[in-house]
Amino acid sequence: MDLLIIYSEAQKGTLVSLATLLHDKGIRFVPWALPEGWTIQDSEELVHSLKSTTHWLFLLTNADRTNPAYVFAAGYSVAVHERCFVLDVEGDTSPGYWKALITVCPDFPSLVEALEVERERWEQVLSRLEAKARLVERGLEVSNTAFIEAVSDGDVASCELFLHAGFSADLVNKRGVSVLSLAVRAAHVGVLRLLLDAGADLNLSSRDRGNSPVMDAAAEGLTEIVEELILKGADLSGVSRNGQNALVLAIGKGSEDAAALLLEAGADPFLADKLGMNACQYARLLGRTDFLGLVTKKFPGQA
Repeated sequence: MDLLIIYSEAQKGTLVSLATLLHDKGIRFVPWALPEGWTIQDSEELVHSLKSTTHWLFLLTNADRTNPAYVFAAGYSVAVHERCFVLDVEGDTSPGYWKALITVCPDFPSLVEALEVERERWEQVLSRLEAKARLVERGLEVSNTAFIEAVSDGDVASCELFLHAGFSADLVNKRGVSVLSLAVRAAHVGVLRLLLDAGADLNLSSRDRGNSPVMDAAAEGLTEIVEELILKGADLSGVSRNGQNALVLAIGKGSEDAAALLLEAGADPFLADKLGMNACQYARLLGRTDFLGLVTKKFPGQA
C-alpha cells in the first residue's frame, strides 16, 4: 500500500502526527503539499504522484475545497473511489454523496483505523493477484474447474495457490460434492489438511450420496482420515441418503479400525438405516466380531 497524502498548510500538524503511526504500521506514504496558484499546466507532478501511488488521502480544510489542485486530484481519486480517504473533521469538507463513494473519516482515530483495515485488505488483494499469476505460470486456468481438478489430482502446491487466490475451501462440483469430500474420496491427505487449515466445513454433506467427509472416509475404510476428522470435531450423527451413519459405512467396508474410532468418539451403533438395520446387526451379518466385542464392552447387555 503506497499512500499519497495531499495536505494543506493548516493540516501540517495532523500530517506529522499521522506520519509516525503510518510508519509503525508499515504503510508507505508520500506527502504532497497543496500549492497556491496551481493551474492545469502544473499538473504533471501531481499526475505522476497520483499514478505512482495506490491510495490517496486528503488532509484539508473547508477553505481548501476551491483549490484547483484539490479539485483535480479529488476528481481523479473519486474515479477510483475504493482507495480514497478524506479526513473531514469540520463536517463538510466533502460533498455528502462522497460518503457512498469513498471513505470519509470524521476524526483522527477513525482515519487511522480505516487505513489499517485497508492495508490488510490491500495486502490480501496483492496476495491473491500473485497467487493467480503463479497459477498461470504453472499452466493452470484460474477457475473453479481447475481448482477441483487440482484437488482430485492431489496437487497440494496448486491447491494452496488456489486458496491463496481466494477460491473457497467449500467449493462444490457439479454433482454437489465439496472439494473436501473429493480429497477424502481420493485419499489425498495433504490436500485434506490444507483444506481443513483453510476453514473447510467438516460437515458439508454431498448431494450425490448425502455423505459428510467423515462418512466418505468411513465408506472408503480410510482409518487415518477418519481419525483426523474426528479430532477436528466432525459431527458423527449424520446419515447418508440410505439413512446409514458413518459406523454402518465403516462396517460395510470391513474397516473395523475405523469403526472402533467412530464408536469411541460417540457414533451411535444402534441407529437404524432405511432397511431397519444398525451397525451391530450389519456386524453380525458380516462377521465383524471385534467390533461387536467393543460394543458389548461399551454398552453391556445392549449389543
